[in-house]
Parts: sequence; structure tokens; C-alpha cells
Amino acid sequence: MLTGQQKVTIRRQLRYPAIGVSRTSVGGQSLASGGQGFRYFQAYGRLEYILNNLQPYEEAQIIGSAVGSISILGLTAVGDTVSVTLSGAGLVSPVTLTVTAVLGDNPVSLSNKLAALALQNPALISAGFMAVTPYGTGPFAQNAVPLPEVAFFNPKPFTIAAAATGQTGSAVTTDGSPVTDPIAIVDDSTSPVTTLTGFIPILIYLEGAIAGTTQNLDTSKADVWTARTDEPEMRIKLYNYWRRALARHLEVPLWEDFNDYGGGVPTMATI
Repeated sequence: MLTGQQKVTIRRQLRYPAIGVSRTSVGGQSLASGGQGFRYFQAYGRLEYILNNLQPYEEAQIIGSAVGSISILGLTAVGDTVSVTLSGAGLVSPVTLTVTAVLGDNPVSLSNKLAALALQNPALISAGFMAVTPYGTGPFAQNAVPLPEVAFFNPKPFTIAAAATGQTGSAVTTDGSPVTDPIAIVDDSTSPVTTLTGFIPILIYLEGAIAGTTQNLDTSKADVWTARTDEPEMRIKLYNYWRRALARHLEVPLWEDFNDYGGGVPTMATI
């Protein structure tokens, strides 16, 4: 599950307005009855639905992280155990989490318990791990089919192993490796070349480079160096290319593609 901060970054890169605090009562919070209309634009609603219901590897492609996951299957009996062991990614030593089934438990509830243990473990918190049970959240979550899976995210690669006893089984479904796409070379003067992986890291880099210097975009002639007169436009065009790539990955329009600031039909115009 994407964090609130990650969702804010995605909305901003796609230029969707700030969503604010959800209204929870007649009194409202930051969005009272007069300021919540934009929430009901179809594209904004679709974006929020997609962000709340991505698969773990899809989330990792967006934020550029490593991801590991296990599935829990079988007919759970009282006393069955499921364990997951995480190592690497800044952990001083491997961390093993174990849950034991009690009356009424099933693979889905065991998944929830494992994720909760991970989120309460000081070593995993310190090493930057996030654990989720990717069943879908937010609007329309009631239509999601729960999957007995636990996913772990970390900026650095890690290793993951699973074990189970009794009638319950478990298997590693994603091995803790970083995602391999999308990828962008940002400096080929280093050995190995410097690359960024994930839509958001690439976009943040390109956004910052609009006002700075990036390789090749600032040179018109190399023999007698001549500055490009169209450097800002070239940077913006490259940045917008990746913004549109993220929008197409999520199958939503960029906010500026609406005919009248959100109320019209998206044009999905090319750059």
C-alpha cells in the first residue's frame, strides 16, 4: 500500500490538485461542502482507486523500491505456524517473524498478523521496511477479493524466506530484489553508469534538472562549446515525457489534458 506521502508525490507529478483531508462529519474538516467538488471528477476518482489497489510489484515500479512477498495457502488449523525471515537492507542480523493460528484464523488473517508484526518490529522499522497485505483499500475496496499475501518494501534489496507448519503452507512469490523497470541512465560518465529506477525517482530527478544541468541537453556544439538556446524547453519536454509515461501506466490523464480544468473530456495529447 502506498503511503500518504507517496500518493501526494504521485498526484503532484501528474499535477492533480491537493486532495486535502477527507470530510468525515457535517462540520467537515479541511474540505467542507463548498470545496470538495473536484473529488468527484471521474479521472481523480479513478486515480485514487488505482493508487489504493495496486499490486505490490506495481507499487515498487512507481516508487523504485525492492519488494518481497510470500503467499499463505492451505486449510489452517489451530497451532499451525507461518514464519518469514528478512535479511539485508541494513539489518544487522536476520529478523524472523512467526504467527501461530488460533481458532477462527485463516490464511488471510495470518497475513494480517504477519504484516502487523513487521510494522511493530523495531529492527525492521529502523531499516526502513514497510509491510502490507495488498487486498485493496479506499473506494470500492469492498469489491476486492482478499489474497493471502504479505508484501515487504525497502529502498534497498533484501532476501526473504518463508516456512510453515501443519496444514498451512507458504511460499516466496517475490524475492526482495529491486525492480528493474522503468529505468533511466542519468550519468554515463561513471563506471558503472548511474541509473535511476522507478517512475517517481526518475521524475523527481528530471524535475530538479530543469533548473540545473543534465548531460547533453545543454550543448549545441562540442568543438567550441555553445549553449543551447532551447535548454529549458528540452528539459521540460523530457520531464513531461516521463510524466505522461506514468499517467499511461496508471491509465489516467494528466490534469492539464482536460479541456476545462477537470470537467471535460481528457485529450491525452502527445508531447
